[in-house]
Amino acid sequence: MIRTVLLLLMAAGCATPSLHPRQIEVTEIDWGVYREVDGKTVLVAQTDQIPCRADAKFGARLKISVPGDRTAIVPLKIRISEPEIQDVRPATETGPEGPFVMPKGVSSFELAMFDKFKGEFDLVDGTYVVAAIHPETGLSYYARVFYLRDCENASPHNKILHQTNI
Repeated sequence: MIRTVLLLLMAAGCATPSLHPRQIEVTEIDWGVYREVDGKTVLVAQTDQIPCRADAKFGARLKISVPGDRTAIVPLKIRISEPEIQDVRPATETGPEGPFVMPKGVSSFELAMFDKFKGEFDLVDGTYVVAAIHPETGLSYYARVFYLRDCENASPHNKILHQTNI
């Protein structure tokens, strides 16, 4: 019984409030097109043009910083928006929901936001957006726009979409 009460008191004393949206600082480390080398993701080119390859990987790496030396809950949503594939799928948004917990003594962490095509079917000409936003207020901490244009290897649905718009 004493152990239970002690654990409850410890848990109550360790309540970690969520940070105010303006307390979160987001700094861009790098962005562009990446590839895997020896198990690590490395930047190949800083560009907003996505190569027309089924294995293309693009996005950004960010540094997330918070004030103070306390445990903090960082409310962030990562959004990767992709264009519509006509008659197949609507425009989509994916990404981890967060929140991210920063332990006491840690004032920053690195966050990688990547998208990777899974095959030729995913190659859809259009605009792709990688963003970090506050889940409740919608405040945008970061957004980077990428483009896939005139892709010869595009999905058949992509080609049909462009033929019907000519």
